[in-house]
Amino acid sequence: MMKRLLYLLIILLLFNSTNNLTGQVRLAEDFFIFGGYIGSNYNIHNADFTRLPGIPNCCPNFSNGTGFGLNGGVLAGYAVTERINIISTLGFVSMSGILKTEQMVPFVSNDAISLARIGHSIDTKLNCLIWGAGMEYEFTAKLSGIIKFNLANIILYDFVQEERLLSPEGLVFENGQRVRNRVQGKIPEINKIQYSISLGIRYYIRISNRLHLGPELYYSFALSDLVNNTKWKISSSHLLLNLVYLPDRIFSTDRKSVV
Repeated sequence: MMKRLLYLLIILLLFNSTNNLTGQVRLAEDFFIFGGYIGSNYNIHNADFTRLPGIPNCCPNFSNGTGFGLNGGVLAGYAVTERINIISTLGFVSMSGILKTEQMVPFVSNDAISLARIGHSIDTKLNCLIWGAGMEYEFTAKLSGIIKFNLANIILYDFVQEERLLSPEGLVFENGQRVRNRVQGKIPEINKIQYSISLGIRYYIRISNRLHLGPELYYSFALSDLVNNTKWKISSSHLLLNLVYLPDRIFSTDRKSVV
Protein backbone atom coordinates (compact mmCIF):
# COMPACT_ATOMS: atom_id res chain seq x y z
CA MET A 1 0.00 0.00 0.00
CA MET A 2 2.77 2.40 0.91
CA LYS A 3 4.63 1.59 -2.29
CA ARG A 4 1.51 2.32 -4.35
CA LEU A 5 1.08 5.69 -2.63
CA LEU A 6 4.74 6.45 -3.20
CA TYR A 7 4.45 5.58 -6.91
CA LEU A 8 1.34 7.72 -7.20
CA LEU A 9 3.10 10.65 -5.52
CA ILE A 10 6.07 10.33 -7.90
CA ILE A 11 3.73 10.26 -10.92
CA LEU A 12 1.91 13.37 -9.69
CA LEU A 13 5.20 15.20 -9.13
CA LEU A 14 6.42 14.28 -12.61
CA PHE A 15 3.13 15.39 -14.15
CA ASN A 16 3.28 18.72 -12.30
CA SER A 17 6.91 19.26 -13.39
CA THR A 18 5.96 18.53 -16.98
CA ASN A 19 3.12 21.03 -16.80
CA ASN A 20 5.44 23.67 -15.35
CA LEU A 21 8.02 23.05 -18.09
CA THR A 22 5.33 23.26 -20.76
CA GLY A 23 4.07 26.48 -19.21
CA GLN A 24 7.56 27.96 -19.36
CA VAL A 25 7.88 27.04 -23.02
CA ARG A 26 4.46 28.48 -23.76
CA LEU A 27 5.47 31.68 -22.00
CA ALA A 28 7.87 32.53 -24.80
CA GLU A 29 5.22 31.68 -27.39
CA ASP A 30 2.35 33.49 -25.75
CA PHE A 31 3.79 36.66 -24.27
CA PHE A 32 6.95 37.88 -26.03
CA ILE A 33 7.05 40.06 -29.16
CA PHE A 34 10.04 40.50 -31.48
CA GLY A 35 10.67 42.30 -34.75
CA GLY A 36 12.41 44.93 -36.84
CA TYR A 37 11.40 48.05 -38.73
CA ILE A 38 12.52 50.40 -41.49
CA GLY A 39 11.01 53.64 -42.74
CA SER A 40 11.26 57.33 -43.51
CA ASN A 41 10.47 60.50 -41.60
CA TYR A 42 9.57 64.11 -42.33
CA ASN A 43 11.37 66.44 -39.92
CA ILE A 44 9.92 69.75 -38.78
CA HIS A 45 12.39 72.25 -37.27
CA ASN A 46 10.80 74.89 -35.05
CA ALA A 47 13.24 77.65 -34.07
CA ASP A 48 13.51 81.19 -32.77
CA PHE A 49 17.08 82.52 -32.96
CA THR A 50 19.21 84.83 -35.10
CA ARG A 51 22.52 82.95 -35.17
CA LEU A 52 24.33 79.94 -33.78
CA PRO A 53 26.60 80.52 -30.76
CA GLY A 54 29.85 82.14 -31.89
CA ILE A 55 28.92 82.03 -35.62
CA PRO A 56 28.54 85.42 -37.41
CA ASN A 57 25.23 85.88 -39.24
CA CYS A 58 23.10 88.84 -40.31
CA CYS A 59 19.84 86.88 -40.32
CA PRO A 60 16.97 88.70 -38.57
CA ASN A 61 15.47 85.40 -37.35
CA PHE A 62 15.39 81.68 -38.08
CA SER A 63 11.93 80.31 -37.34
CA ASN A 64 11.28 77.05 -39.20
CA GLY A 65 12.67 74.43 -41.54
CA THR A 66 12.02 70.94 -42.87
CA GLY A 67 13.87 67.85 -44.02
CA PHE A 68 13.58 64.15 -44.78
CA GLY A 69 15.36 61.25 -43.16
CA LEU A 70 15.54 57.47 -42.83
CA ASN A 71 15.20 55.29 -39.76
CA GLY A 72 15.36 51.63 -38.85
CA GLY A 73 15.93 49.31 -35.94
CA VAL A 74 14.67 46.42 -33.83
CA LEU A 75 11.76 46.09 -31.44
CA ALA A 76 10.76 43.85 -28.55
CA GLY A 77 7.75 43.61 -26.30
CA TYR A 78 5.87 41.73 -23.64
CA ALA A 79 2.12 41.18 -23.45
CA VAL A 80 0.99 42.09 -19.93
CA THR A 81 -2.77 41.77 -20.59
CA GLU A 82 -4.95 40.63 -23.47
CA ARG A 83 -4.78 44.11 -25.03
CA ILE A 84 -1.78 45.88 -23.51
CA ASN A 85 1.83 45.23 -24.53
CA ILE A 86 4.95 46.83 -23.08
CA ILE A 87 7.26 47.66 -26.01
CA SER A 88 10.82 48.87 -26.55
CA THR A 89 12.72 49.91 -29.68
CA LEU A 90 16.37 50.54 -30.52
CA GLY A 91 17.51 52.01 -33.81
CA PHE A 92 18.83 54.79 -36.00
CA VAL A 93 17.08 57.98 -37.12
CA SER A 94 18.05 61.04 -39.18
CA MET A 95 16.72 64.41 -37.98
CA SER A 96 18.36 66.45 -40.73
CA GLY A 97 16.77 69.57 -42.16
CA ILE A 98 17.41 73.04 -43.50
CA LEU A 99 16.39 76.33 -41.88
CA LYS A 100 15.63 79.10 -44.39
CA THR A 101 14.52 82.69 -44.19
CA GLU A 102 14.62 85.74 -46.45
CA GLN A 103 14.87 89.48 -45.90
CA MET A 104 14.68 92.60 -48.06
CA VAL A 105 17.57 95.04 -47.60
CA PRO A 106 17.74 98.54 -49.20
CA PHE A 107 20.76 99.46 -51.35
CA VAL A 108 21.79 102.36 -53.56
CA SER A 109 22.53 101.79 -57.24
CA ASN A 110 22.91 104.55 -59.88
CA ASP A 111 21.71 107.14 -57.34
CA ALA A 112 18.49 105.15 -56.86
CA ILE A 113 17.37 103.21 -53.81
CA SER A 114 16.34 99.62 -54.51
CA LEU A 115 15.75 96.46 -52.45
CA ALA A 116 17.92 93.37 -52.43
CA ARG A 117 16.49 89.99 -51.50
CA ILE A 118 18.84 88.00 -49.26
CA GLY A 119 18.39 84.35 -48.35
CA HIS A 120 19.76 82.94 -45.10
CA SER A 121 20.12 79.21 -44.55
CA ILE A 122 21.48 76.65 -42.11
CA ASP A 123 21.64 73.16 -43.63
CA THR A 124 22.05 70.41 -41.02
CA LYS A 125 22.97 66.71 -41.07
CA LEU A 126 21.80 65.08 -37.86
CA ASN A 127 22.06 61.32 -37.29
CA CYS A 128 21.06 59.71 -34.01
CA LEU A 129 20.92 56.43 -32.14
CA ILE A 130 17.48 56.27 -30.54
CA TRP A 131 15.91 54.14 -27.80
CA GLY A 132 12.21 54.12 -27.06
CA ALA A 133 9.96 52.52 -24.45
CA GLY A 134 6.21 52.62 -24.06
CA MET A 135 2.90 50.85 -24.43
CA GLU A 136 0.89 49.34 -27.28
CA TYR A 137 -2.90 49.01 -26.91
CA GLU A 138 -4.76 46.65 -29.24
CA PHE A 139 -8.04 48.19 -30.37
CA THR A 140 -8.72 45.15 -32.59
CA ALA A 141 -6.80 42.11 -33.80
CA LYS A 142 -5.27 44.27 -36.52
CA LEU A 143 -5.18 47.86 -35.24
CA SER A 144 -3.09 49.12 -32.32
CA GLY A 145 -2.34 52.47 -30.75
CA ILE A 146 1.18 53.21 -29.49
CA ILE A 147 2.68 55.74 -27.08
CA LYS A 148 6.43 55.89 -26.43
CA PHE A 149 9.04 57.96 -24.64
CA ASN A 150 12.23 58.32 -26.70
CA LEU A 151 15.85 59.14 -25.88
CA ALA A 152 18.14 59.96 -28.82
CA ASN A 153 21.92 60.34 -28.81
CA ILE A 154 23.16 62.56 -31.67
CA ILE A 155 26.29 61.07 -33.24
CA LEU A 156 26.57 63.31 -36.35
CA TYR A 157 25.80 67.05 -36.16
CA ASP A 158 27.29 68.87 -39.16
CA PHE A 159 26.01 72.16 -40.60
CA VAL A 160 26.59 74.53 -43.51
CA GLN A 161 25.52 78.17 -43.13
CA GLU A 162 25.43 80.92 -45.76
CA GLU A 163 23.88 84.25 -46.77
CA ARG A 164 23.12 84.51 -50.49
CA LEU A 165 21.98 87.44 -52.65
CA LEU A 166 18.93 86.16 -54.49
CA SER A 167 18.06 89.32 -56.43
CA PRO A 168 18.66 91.58 -58.27
CA GLU A 169 21.26 90.17 -60.65
CA GLY A 170 24.67 91.85 -60.74
CA LEU A 171 24.65 92.94 -57.10
CA VAL A 172 27.39 91.66 -54.77
CA PHE A 173 28.24 91.83 -51.09
CA GLU A 174 31.15 93.84 -49.70
CA ASN A 175 33.40 90.81 -50.33
CA GLY A 176 32.73 91.06 -54.07
CA GLN A 177 30.69 87.85 -54.12
CA ARG A 178 27.00 86.93 -53.95
CA VAL A 179 27.63 84.71 -50.90
CA ARG A 180 28.98 85.70 -47.51
CA ASN A 181 29.22 84.34 -43.95
CA ARG A 182 29.60 80.81 -45.29
CA VAL A 183 30.59 78.57 -42.39
CA GLN A 184 30.59 74.80 -42.08
CA GLY A 185 31.53 72.38 -39.35
CA LYS A 186 30.05 70.92 -36.19
CA ILE A 187 27.00 72.60 -34.65
CA PRO A 188 28.35 74.51 -31.62
CA GLU A 189 27.02 73.84 -28.10
CA ILE A 190 24.98 70.91 -29.38
CA ASN A 191 22.66 69.17 -26.95
CA LYS A 192 23.51 65.58 -27.88
CA ILE A 193 20.77 63.99 -25.76
CA GLN A 194 17.30 64.59 -27.16
CA TYR A 195 13.97 63.60 -25.58
CA SER A 196 10.63 63.16 -27.32
CA ILE A 197 7.20 61.53 -27.00
CA SER A 198 5.65 59.54 -29.86
CA LEU A 199 2.00 58.79 -30.60
CA GLY A 200 1.05 56.45 -33.41
CA ILE A 201 -1.02 53.64 -34.89
CA ARG A 202 0.02 50.27 -36.31
CA TYR A 203 -1.94 47.95 -38.61
CA TYR A 204 -1.11 44.23 -38.62
CA ILE A 205 -1.19 42.08 -41.77
CA ARG A 206 -0.80 38.39 -41.00
CA ILE A 207 1.60 36.62 -43.39
CA SER A 208 2.14 33.36 -41.46
CA ASN A 209 1.18 31.68 -38.21
CA ARG A 210 2.90 34.22 -35.95
CA LEU A 211 4.67 36.54 -38.41
CA HIS A 212 3.04 39.84 -39.36
CA LEU A 213 3.74 42.95 -41.41
CA GLY A 214 2.89 46.10 -39.52
CA PRO A 215 2.63 49.42 -41.40
CA GLU A 216 2.92 52.18 -38.80
CA LEU A 217 2.36 55.92 -38.74
CA TYR A 218 3.39 58.04 -35.77
CA TYR A 219 4.40 61.57 -34.78
CA SER A 220 7.20 62.48 -32.37
CA PHE A 221 6.88 65.63 -30.26
CA ALA A 222 10.28 67.09 -29.33
CA LEU A 223 10.92 67.94 -25.68
CA SER A 224 14.54 69.14 -25.98
CA ASP A 225 16.24 72.03 -27.79
CA LEU A 226 18.93 71.05 -30.27
CA VAL A 227 21.39 73.74 -29.10
CA ASN A 228 21.92 74.82 -25.50
CA ASN A 229 20.21 78.13 -24.61
CA THR A 230 18.71 78.32 -28.13
CA LYS A 231 15.09 77.71 -29.10
CA TRP A 232 15.34 74.97 -31.72
CA LYS A 233 13.25 71.80 -31.50
CA ILE A 234 12.88 69.04 -34.08
CA SER A 235 9.61 67.10 -34.26
CA SER A 236 8.87 64.55 -36.98
CA SER A 237 6.26 62.32 -38.60
CA HIS A 238 7.27 58.73 -39.39
CA LEU A 239 6.06 56.07 -41.79
CA LEU A 240 7.40 52.61 -40.94
CA LEU A 241 7.10 49.04 -42.07
CA ASN A 242 7.47 46.53 -39.24
CA LEU A 243 8.09 42.80 -39.48
CA VAL A 244 6.81 41.42 -36.18
CA TYR A 245 6.62 38.04 -34.45
CA LEU A 246 3.43 38.08 -32.38
CA PRO A 247 2.37 35.43 -29.84
CA ASP A 248 -0.69 33.26 -30.44
CA ARG A 249 -2.33 34.72 -27.38
CA ILE A 250 -2.59 38.17 -28.95
CA PHE A 251 -4.45 36.78 -31.97
CA SER A 252 -6.39 34.04 -30.17
CA THR A 253 -9.62 33.21 -31.99
CA ASP A 254 -11.56 32.94 -28.74
CA ARG A 255 -10.99 36.63 -28.04
CA LYS A 256 -11.16 38.36 -31.42
CA SER A 257 -11.21 37.68 -35.15
CA VAL A 258 -8.03 37.26 -37.15
CA VAL A 259 -9.70 37.49 -40.55
